[in-house]
Formats: sequence, structure tokens, C-alpha cells
Amino acid sequence: MLKDNLYTIRTKNVLSESEIELDIQLDQEHEIFKGHFPQQAVLPGVCLIDMLTEILSEHLNKPLQLTEASAVKYLRMVTPDKDSNLKLKLIFDQQESGVALQASSLLEDASTNMKFKGVYKY
Repeated sequence: MLKDNLYTIRTKNVLSESEIELDIQLDQEHEIFKGHFPQQAVLPGVCLIDMLTEILSEHLNKPLQLTEASAVKYLRMVTPDKDSNLKLKLIFDQQESGVALQASSLLEDASTNMKFKGVYKY
């Protein structure tokens, strides 16, 4: 798990039964930044997807497995020395066999750095 290791949740706002927003604090000293990349630390994109999965799974209180990532767009890099705080927005639709998710990640300057659209099974 990355929660309480790579990141901590500072605030979580439940906007509706299908929408949440979170403020995330990255651990700038985490080991992952020493290897990715030593000259310029960057949060790996797969970590953002793992964070979304963990957060949604915890919110729904159900284990989730990503089965489809129909759209993943990385628009800007997350560099922990400049962007250690992220805002995540998750909009989800629960179905019988799983959940569809649309999510975005915003940097400290409010610019979008990632957009995600995918499907998880329970």
C-alpha cells in the first residue's frame, strides 16, 4: 500500500454518493524518488493510478481490481520538490460487477497533471 507511506490524505470531502475530492501530501523523502529519477525526482504515473485504486477501494470498502484503463493522460510531471500537495477528484458509478471511475489529479498551481478513465471489478 502506498497510503501512509508514499502519501497521506490531508482532507477528504464527500461531495455526493458518487464523487469525492481529496488533498494528498506526498512524502518527498520516499525511496521511490531516489530511483525515479536520481537527477530529477518524478512521481511515476503508475503510482497515481495505484493511489486512485487504493482511495476508491477504501472509500467503497471493497477490494478492487483494475480491468480497463480506457483513457490515461499524463499532462504534466509531478515533481515532489515543487508539487508535494495534490488534489484528486474522483467521480464513480457503481454497477453490479464493479465500478467505473473518472478521475483527475491537480498540482498545487491548480493545473491538471493527469486524467484517468477506467473500470474496476469487485
